[in-house]
Amino acid sequence: MPEYEKITFENGFRLLLSEDSRAKSCSMGVWVGSGSCYESDDTAGISHFIEHMVFKGSALYSSEDIASISDRMGGELNAYTDKECTCFYTRVLSADAPAAFELIADMVTSPRLDADELELEKGVVCEEIAMYESNPADLCADLFYLVAFPEHKLGKNVLGTRDSVNSMTPDMLRTHMDRFYSPASTVACFCGKFERDKIISLCKRYFSSPANKSAIPALPKADFCPGVHIFDKKTEQNQIVIGFSAPPLGLDSRFACQLIASMLGGSASSRLFRRLREEQGLVYSVDACASSYLSAGVFAVSMGVSRESEKKAVLTAAEVLREFPNTVTEEELDLARDHYLSGLIMSLESNSARAARYGTGELLLGGAISEKELEEKIRGVSIDEIRSLARSFSSLSDACICAVGRTAGAKFYNKVVSGKK
Repeated sequence: MPEYEKITFENGFRLLLSEDSRAKSCSMGVWVGSGSCYESDDTAGISHFIEHMVFKGSALYSSEDIASISDRMGGELNAYTDKECTCFYTRVLSADAPAAFELIADMVTSPRLDADELELEKGVVCEEIAMYESNPADLCADLFYLVAFPEHKLGKNVLGTRDSVNSMTPDMLRTHMDRFYSPASTVACFCGKFERDKIISLCKRYFSSPANKSAIPALPKADFCPGVHIFDKKTEQNQIVIGFSAPPLGLDSRFACQLIASMLGGSASSRLFRRLREEQGLVYSVDACASSYLSAGVFAVSMGVSRESEKKAVLTAAEVLREFPNTVTEEELDLARDHYLSGLIMSLESNSARAARYGTGELLLGGAISEKELEEKIRGVSIDEIRSLARSFSSLSDACICAVGRTAGAKFYNKVVSGKK
């Protein structure tokens, strides 16, 4: 039995319905194919800026109405923008689901984009940029993508720049929305308890327009660029990201990459956590993650370290990566599988998590992988696949290294990359 019902309108709009009669609430969201990967240098940050402006008023609701109606419902109305999509979502009691969705639908399809409000919001977004720039971990992550993908929009910051934000006008936002907020690049998803007929009727009212049937444009392949990049900044702790090219969305090898990330830095029993923190006390936080996008993928190790511990921590991490392909065991792989699948099953008890998985999967891949199929793919990853893929992460000469803070400097990192002591 499918995990959700999918209804596709003639204009390409997709509606996903996953009913749970035991629930007392409904989680819902609208996913749009608009993100930083679809922006030019002149419009950098426009997807994120639109996300902000949608909350400043719509045809039926003022910004005060939007806030008070959501608060009255006890809702969690929010939104986010990433590199490939924008999402508007909430969770409310089942009886309030139609009114909550009408609020989101009117915001998304008929934002006011008032010029005075836009000028005020420029200051808000510039403060948000400053906030992320002041956080060394966030800054290092953003700079890593910038230098790893210098010729592709995947490398661009979702927030844009102060110059691009301050140059935005209502007409620029409308032009972008006319192109990317089309029915064919929009997905709505409902998980929990709701009145099916009312939801379908509301979707027909707001999203059945025949105008602009354009789907999400195809993105070119993003070329990964290894190298060493040092950014000096007065910080109490240096932030390091060591990243490699990894499988993109659409390739099943991304599941092996996720398991490698789990074994290396995804839990308290992972190799990097045990070696760097528990055995040597070099770090408080070390993490490995696998991120897959339409045009590329990234496997990355990140850590925060003091200047005194930095060299030993980086050399130890390099050693862990180097030895992993030849020493990983079936027992570690079994543990990683169980850890991944247990987390998945527990997360899917949440209707909000299910809605996010279904909506994102439908928008980017044309359908979310079912829980059963995902379990089969994870269970089907062999130790040979793990070893083969892990070899591409075993040499720092293939890595893009980004270091922010009062670091050991480019000379040290270039020696590490070259394999010199």
